[in-house]
Amino acid sequence: MSEKVVNGGFLGGATSWSTISGYTGYNYADNKINGDSSASATTDVSYGYYQTIAISGTVLGATISAWRRYESQSGNTHDGHVTSTLQIKKPDTTVVTVATETKTAETGEGYIASAADVKAIINSGDGNYGVRLITTVASANQNTEGAASVINPYGDWTNSGMVMDNLNCYVVSNSGDDLHVEGYVEKTFVVDVAPSTASISLDAQRIVNSEEPTVPGHASFTVTLEKIGGTTTTLYTGDTGDNNWHTILDNMDILSYITTSGTYKLKCYALVASGYSTTYPVLWWQSWAYFGNCNLQVTWGGHVYTKSYGYWDNISLNVVSSVGTTTTQTQYIDIINSAETFLVSADTQMTGLASIGKTYTWSGQSDNGTPFYSYWRSKDLDFAEILGEGAHNIHKTINRVRLIYEDMDSSVPVSVSISPNGGSTWVTKAATIGTGSGLSKYYDFDFSPDQAVTGYFITFIIQAFSSTLEFKWTGISAEFSPRGPAFDAATV
Repeated sequence: MSEKVVNGGFLGGATSWSTISGYTGYNYADNKINGDSSASATTDVSYGYYQTIAISGTVLGATISAWRRYESQSGNTHDGHVTSTLQIKKPDTTVVTVATETKTAETGEGYIASAADVKAIINSGDGNYGVRLITTVASANQNTEGAASVINPYGDWTNSGMVMDNLNCYVVSNSGDDLHVEGYVEKTFVVDVAPSTASISLDAQRIVNSEEPTVPGHASFTVTLEKIGGTTTTLYTGDTGDNNWHTILDNMDILSYITTSGTYKLKCYALVASGYSTTYPVLWWQSWAYFGNCNLQVTWGGHVYTKSYGYWDNISLNVVSSVGTTTTQTQYIDIINSAETFLVSADTQMTGLASIGKTYTWSGQSDNGTPFYSYWRSKDLDFAEILGEGAHNIHKTINRVRLIYEDMDSSVPVSVSISPNGGSTWVTKAATIGTGSGLSKYYDFDFSPDQAVTGYFITFIIQAFSSTLEFKWTGISAEFSPRGPAFDAATV
């Protein structure tokens, strides 16, 4: 059996892969490819890569596998989703879907393995086959509607030089001189996101005696809107003209002044002076300036989009052209269903255990007050998923074991052990791995050529040797060579 996919781990970026016509090309980072959704809409975005593979001769077996990861979130009007589809395109251009899965509102931790027997597809005849990776993603939408209201100027308004009552605020001039008296009220408010509407209404009244005084009193009004740390805009300045209430701002549209999120300040300023006579004795007539019925409304509505992501990594297509060849192939191992024993100390926990409800097999061991190290042990495996019927009667030589892990801590001591005889003897490779980057990584434990293990059934143990460092592993694959069937020797 031989591996047909080139650059299946994307260590060389997108080398050997091409974008499917009509699809968007994937993004490449951290030795994987991913498709991400729009940041401003819930529209589906579809990514697609393919690789052309030539197949000839009699196909005795073929398997395809891939690792996938999903990240999506829920929303109150639209859930994000990720659909990943693994396909094979046959020489006659027929496209066969091997595996497809849709995830909504789920954040991936590590990768999910997918594997399938595709002998019936690959055995369609000589020619060029295409391995196709398709991801369709859409963002989650959170409808965010809100409002900020600034009402009648009393209560929590800040004031200076103005008298506040339950309905209005006012400034009054002195009764013994004509000097100007000024005062203001102001209110700050917060806008969370860029608004969709903004308007203000405000009434004002002045009371000025303009008939009896030789020098009439007067009053004026100024209203400003300031973005803290930004621009101040004058919304109104002037006199009301008579002693009646007037709407000086009549549902004025101020959206052009509140274009972004932030903190804003509305300030209502008034200036008054008394009227007086020029004859002796001098008489004074006070002036008043009132603000009332302030109603500022800012609303924001719209949508906050959370992007979704779909990742692909470790794509493999293994084809058996003849049993007994020494070509290399890869067997991906289901770490849950292939497990014989999970053993976990009080101080160390391994990925995959919590996800199955903390169901552990303790094998009668106890820490007796001293922490022991965690390990995972597989069943005795014959790789029948790849080699098919009769796999138990075929020698397999294990050349390399790839351990896929989440890089949680640096310099974690880890070992991989292999037994060809049900655990009677073991060959072990140890390494110190990890840098604490938080990324998904893999490490290859090479047993070939001097310590390659050969047997009918293969057993694996993964062990972490620290009670203080965190180690999470998410997948394991074995690179091996089938050595052909076993034969009984005739007795002469």
